Amino acid sequence: MKKILAGLLAGSCVIAFADDNGMYFGAGAGAAWNKVNNPTASGRVDLGYNFNKWWGVELGTTGTAQSGSGELNQSMQYYDLSLKGTWALSDAFALTGQFGGALASPGVVAQPTGTTVNPASPVTRDQQGWDFLTAVGAQYNLTKQVSLNVTDYYYYGSTTYQGNTNAVLAGIKYNF
Repeated sequence: MKKILAGLLAGSCVIAFADDNGMYFGAGAGAAWNKVNNPTASGRVDLGYNFNKWWGVELGTTGTAQSGSGELNQSMQYYDLSLKGTWALSDAFALTGQFGGALASPGVVAQPTGTTVNPASPVTRDQQGWDFLTAVGAQYNLTKQVSLNVTDYYYYGSTTYQGNTNAVLAGIKYNF
């Protein structure tokens, strides 16, 4: 009987502990803009790990489509790693904030003449660089595993042609 009681107690501790930490996967879609792109379609996928109910780490990638109105029409891809903080306001609602770094990588460049430039060419290769990432968001928990979120990702500090990029995305996360 003592072994069964100890097993149930240990199991309940693990379940309670799992609510505050663990891996998650997320995806989102929305709009992004920078010096080259007018508001354009944007998407994101990320994988994260919550160390506890306040702190976690997230690895993600955000992409923007082509819609430039300047001399270049260019897509961008950001690969980022960030520290994520979560402030639970209730069981269902939380605010989030992130800070980290991102590698900005240019995609295919379309010029007004209709010609394209290969991403490996010197024209685009010199545009690759490191940016800072900050993000703020709101999260609504549908269940313990599924949540909806709206997040504003801001990639800044870029010396590339695109300048700083802002992406506002609505998404869904699944907690394992």
